[in-house]
Amino acid sequence: MLLSMDKGFHELHDLEKKPEPDVVSHGSFSIWVNYHALSIFCEKQGGEVMFPSFSTFNLDVGCFLFLNNSDSYTQTKAAYKHFIDDFGPDDFNTMKKFAYENVSRLKIKDLIALFRLSAYDSTFFIKLLPRLKQITTFMTFNQRKRLNETLHSVWDMYFNINETYDLAYELGGMFYDLGFYTDALDYFQYSVDLYGQKVDIHYNQALCYYQLRQDALFLKTLKEAKEIFPDSPMIANLDKLDMNAN
Repeated sequence: MLLSMDKGFHELHDLEKKPEPDVVSHGSFSIWVNYHALSIFCEKQGGEVMFPSFSTFNLDVGCFLFLNNSDSYTQTKAAYKHFIDDFGPDDFNTMKKFAYENVSRLKIKDLIALFRLSAYDSTFFIKLLPRLKQITTFMTFNQRKRLNETLHSVWDMYFNINETYDLAYELGGMFYDLGFYTDALDYFQYSVDLYGQKVDIHYNQALCYYQLRQDALFLKTLKEAKEIFPDSPMIANLDKLDMNAN
């Protein structure tokens, strides 16, 4: 079984009167895929092909079964119908663009629904994070609780490939803003594990201990931060915190 997703066409009429495909450069190069030709090749090998019943706009997802007994793979076909044919990556790509164009109007329930629809995709989350930060101040307790669950799910689905953004740090900051300081500490530590020591991490870790009234850990973290970043005005500001505040 071969699964393939790319920009292309699987219906012959979509290829009629088309000029030669453009060659797009992006480190390597790519062209629109003639999935119709690949389908014919698979069928001539005695296999079976699945493509969306309705034409797509940007992405095609094909399932090629190079098998003599393809009729017996009923669960595979049911999975394709559910995850591709009924609502697939091309549909989500359309929804994603719609979300970007209307980001200033999105509310917390809209954002959570979109994150769930994306299967908690981290890149999609980072794109919508600025809007999420704008509306955290006006959230109810139940909304904060639901968002807490969502943030954990984003991390659970995350696979690090050395992106330029530090997802763990961003999640830690969100947990801090929501008042979940213990969760924030966990994610700040994940950030250290992946990207090393940063002054912002020590600063935020110290603030978490301060909010949790764990004074010994606050003072320990502050001492370590001063040793690693002795000239940081950010760390120096922590000395101004009132340790007797309620």
